[in-house]
Parts: sequence; structure tokens; C-alpha cells
Amino acid sequence: TEGFAIHRFQVSIKKGEEYELTSQVFGEPIDLHKHHFKVEIKAPTFHEMKIEEKEGQVKMRFLLDL
Repeated sequence: TEGFAIHRFQVSIKKGEEYELTSQVFGEPIDLHKHHFKVEIKAPTFHEMKIEEKEGQVKMRFLLDL
């Protein structure tokens, strides 16, 4: 979100007929004196994206477009 610096998040994925993803994001308003950003993430890309499920855990690998 604009003006918000994320410092921690929790994600839960449940599998039923469909997958359900729930997350909580923790952070604070951006303070440019405290937070020093050099690049901005625009979006994740589908290039070489991998999603694997093993033993009830889901691993995702993706590249970020900077």
C-alpha cells in the first residue's frame, strides 16, 4: 500500500476444494529519514515461477520486477 513500510507478515494457506490464502501484514507509515529505499518493487513476474506442494506445505518461487 502507498505510504506503508511492511516489516513482517504471516501467511496461512488452507486446501479444500480450492486453496484459501489468509495473511496478516505488520508495518508502519513510511518515514524517509528512517526507511532508506533504493529500489521499488513493481510486481512479481511469472518468469520462472514455481509453486510446489509437499507434506502440507506450499513453497513459491518468483522474481520481483524492480
